[in-house]
Amino acid sequence: MASDTKLDIVVVAYKSEEDLDALLRDFPKMTRMPYKLHLRDNSDNAMTLTHAWNELARAGSSEFIAFLNTDIRISPCWDSRMADALIAHPEIGVIQARPVGHDWPNLADPTKDAFPLSNTFIPAPDPASMTIISEKVEKDNSLHPFPNCNAPFYAVMLRRVHWEALKGFDERLRFYGQDHDFQRRILKRFGLLTAKVNNAAIWHRCAGSVRKAAGHVDLGAEMHHCGKTSGFLVCGALKEWDLLTDQERHKILVDPKFCQMPIFRQENTLG
Repeated sequence: MASDTKLDIVVVAYKSEEDLDALLRDFPKMTRMPYKLHLRDNSDNAMTLTHAWNELARAGSSEFIAFLNTDIRISPCWDSRMADALIAHPEIGVIQARPVGHDWPNLADPTKDAFPLSNTFIPAPDPASMTIISEKVEKDNSLHPFPNCNAPFYAVMLRRVHWEALKGFDERLRFYGQDHDFQRRILKRFGLLTAKVNNAAIWHRCAGSVRKAAGHVDLGAEMHHCGKTSGFLVCGALKEWDLLTDQERHKILVDPKFCQMPIFRQENTLG
């Protein structure tokens, strides 16, 4: 990894004080590339997740951008190994970290049992455990593509040049679906795949950030909106985000239908 390579890290937080504190604690110790953190506390859901991602990413200028959820724990060299995979494999446009989950105790110490698979509230691994796991997977730099463009963006890295060419994430997809749409467009425009690299280990609680982000958001309405909008995009009934004019994108950015999350009315949040 070239010493002058830099990274913009984008993080949107939702009532995630404990997780965010752990990330901020670990970034200086675990991150190898010179980086700049772009962080927004969006606990009040004042803007959509997609708009927050785009706004934070636009504030940077580095060659690589990493989009991270807060419900994760990073490991040493997580960033440089992901960037190395992008550099070594020009056919890859988006790199996802290797997910570590309920089995982290066993991965860190084979004498310990994994947590039950169904338990999504398991304790997070400490830095020492993530360091051991990172050392164990260091030499396994194999890639596993996502042919169906369905990689979740809990911890991914991509090149800024591609993010800018695609005009960022489609802001008609407010909370769900923008990650899958981006994968589909980067494949369609540039023939670039999304893949997981095995030696960049990141623990992911799974849906932890979604629960925190939801708050008083009507998730049922959001899921319906995502499915409908994604369907229109795939079938061509809607123009794709990067094919819109600047004026068309600006009109979307100020449209209440797209620039805010569906919120339960106050009476629906009581009792």
